[in-house]
Amino acid sequence: MQSLRAKQIKTFLIQLVVAGLVSGTFVWLAFEHDFLTFIFGVIIGCVVTVLFVLYNDFFLDLAEPVIKSKGEIYKYVGDEAIITWRLSRVKGSTRPLDCFFQFKEKISKNAKHYMKTYQVVPTFKAGLHGGKVVGGEMGQVKKEIAFIGDVLNTTSRIEATCNEFGVDLLVSGQMLKTLNLSGKYQSETLGEFTFRGKHCCTEIFSINKI
Repeated sequence: MQSLRAKQIKTFLIQLVVAGLVSGTFVWLAFEHDFLTFIFGVIIGCVVTVLFVLYNDFFLDLAEPVIKSKGEIYKYVGDEAIITWRLSRVKGSTRPLDCFFQFKEKISKNAKHYMKTYQVVPTFKAGLHGGKVVGGEMGQVKKEIAFIGDVLNTTSRIEATCNEFGVDLLVSGQMLKTLNLSGKYQSETLGEFTFRGKHCCTEIFSINKI
């Protein structure tokens, strides 16, 4: 059985958008760090045979906002993308929010292309949360870097709550305290929620551009 030795990773390479993680001479074993996740879920309605190409176009449009906001695309899961930032890199900033709204602008700008090619313009929603995770290399035949921690599950729950309120972006109160809206965005509390499988309440906020 392969053993895992703890190893602190001090930096991420923000230019590696597709893989989203450090590659090369680094050995990824096991480490712990603070980060936050942004989960985008695309809502679409078109023929299954063109879904793959549509998803690819959608995620290609996501790349530029992620790079500009100094984020990392950690993983694609079906029609979702999980984006991460070091908490230290976004503290007192609006980077994750900028990423979301720049992405909205990008999709709107390319609306004619989507409509002409797929007869639909993708819409999406997102949840934003932060906390600690443990990450490391998993598998032998098929290896990948995996993050494990409550923050991923909570972020997914927050993103799913968008449907309940008819909004496209929700942020946890914990995460909101880390950011600085800088007069660019306004927040509105939607109350505290105890998500399934959780013992603590999570206050969530909707965010709008001013």
